[in-house]
Amino acid sequence: MSQSLISSIDPQAKTFEIDGDEAFHLIRVLRKKVGDQINLFDGRAQQYLGEISFLDPQTLLIRGSLVNTNLPQIKKHQVRLFQGIPRGSKFDYVIEKAGELGVHAIVPFLSEKNLIKLTREQKIAKQKRWQNLAKAAAKQSEQSSIPLIGSVIELGEIPRLLGSHPALVLNKDGELNLKECLERLKVEEGLINILVGPESGLTRGEMEFLKRIGGLAVSLGKRVLRSETAGLVALSIINYELNLF
Repeated sequence: MSQSLISSIDPQAKTFEIDGDEAFHLIRVLRKKVGDQINLFDGRAQQYLGEISFLDPQTLLIRGSLVNTNLPQIKKHQVRLFQGIPRGSKFDYVIEKAGELGVHAIVPFLSEKNLIKLTREQKIAKQKRWQNLAKAAAKQSEQSSIPLIGSVIELGEIPRLLGSHPALVLNKDGELNLKECLERLKVEEGLINILVGPESGLTRGEMEFLKRIGGLAVSLGKRVLRSETAGLVALSIINYELNLF
C-alpha cells in the first residue's frame, strides 16, 4: 500500500488532513472511500496508519483518524550526496534512486568542467521540481523522510556546508577504497558526505582544494563509473557496511 503525505496533523486528537495533489491522487486515481485505511507519513521520519472519515471530491479534502503509529528505527548515520550536475535528465535519475536508497540530502553543485550554466530563476525552478521528485521517490519506496534537495551551489561553497563531518570524494585514483575508508574513520554516528564530480570529472586543482579542506579521495574500484552511477554505488555500499537498510 503506497504512502500519502499528510497536509496537517493533530497528534493529540489523533486526526489528520490531506488536501491538494495528495487528496486528488487518493480520490480520483486510487478511488478511496470513507472507511478505507491508508498509509501516511509526515516527511520528517514519522509514519502512521490512518482511516478516512470524511472525503470531499469537490474541494479535494480528506480528513481522518490515526489508527496507529509506526515508529521508525533511528539511524545512527545519515548520508548527504554532493553531486556535480550531469547533463539532461540524469540528475532526475540520481534524485529518484538516491531517494529510494534513503539519502538524507542531495546538494547539486557546479564546477570548472560543468558545461551547464543556470540563472537564478532557473536554479529556483529546478530546485522546486527536484524536491517534488524526491517526495515522490520517498512515497514510492515507503521512506519515512523526504530527502532535502539543496539549491545549486558552486564547488567553492562546499566547505561551509561540511562542518566537521567526513567528506568522501569519489575518485578512481583514490588512496583508499570505500570499505577501508569507513573502517579507518570508525564513524560511530552522524553525517557522512559523499562528493561526486560532474561527467567530465574534477580538475586536479579542485581535487587539491577538496583535500585541503579535509576531503578524502576514495576509490570504488578499477571500473570507470558514470557520474550519475558513482554516488548511488557508494550509497549502497555505505548502507550495507553500516547496516542502514
